[in-house]
Amino acid sequence: MAGTFRAADCKDLDATLEEAWCILGEGVRKAASPYHIINVATIGADGTPRIRSVVLRGFDKASRTLRFHTDTRSRKATEIAAAGALSVHVYAKDEKIPLRMSCRATIHHDDEVSRDAWCATRTMSRECYSQVEAPGTVVTSPENVAFDDSENLANAYVNFAAVLARIETLEWLYLSAAGHRRARFDWRHGAPSRVWLAP
Repeated sequence: MAGTFRAADCKDLDATLEEAWCILGEGVRKAASPYHIINVATIGADGTPRIRSVVLRGFDKASRTLRFHTDTRSRKATEIAAAGALSVHVYAKDEKIPLRMSCRATIHHDDEVSRDAWCATRTMSRECYSQVEAPGTVVTSPENVAFDDSENLANAYVNFAAVLARIETLEWLYLSAAGHRRARFDWRHGAPSRVWLAP
């Protein structure tokens, strides 16, 4: 990752947070980045946790907001809509830095947010939403999954949603044989709280 940040030497919370923002920003900008795929956890209707890997499509530092996309028919979408909350985990392997975030999430379907996201989405990605069966539907074989071949994928947009996840807390951890470092940033009560934690 670009930059001169050295986690092993860092004793500055502001610089530590800036490194977290850089990790998320790179995840959006570079498809080959290890931060491009993030793990998102929700709570299912049965009360058990569920985790998925999604593509990080957007990050706005000023509002601390992540964006990813989902199918409106998926359990993930239902669970996010019901709880309005999710957890996100990203692991920067080369830097040995995991990020763990708690977020308030909103689903955007057929509104300005989703339309802008759809317009910025490549045709190959749009095709995923033209699947006739809802995600998770039992099929006899992978070859039997049907897709709507309507021109210009107009019908696929009906199944598309953008999820905006506003970060409320973020934990940064640096893993090192010489000694781990851990910090927590919390925006839930207005002025941000920034503290070091025992790892």
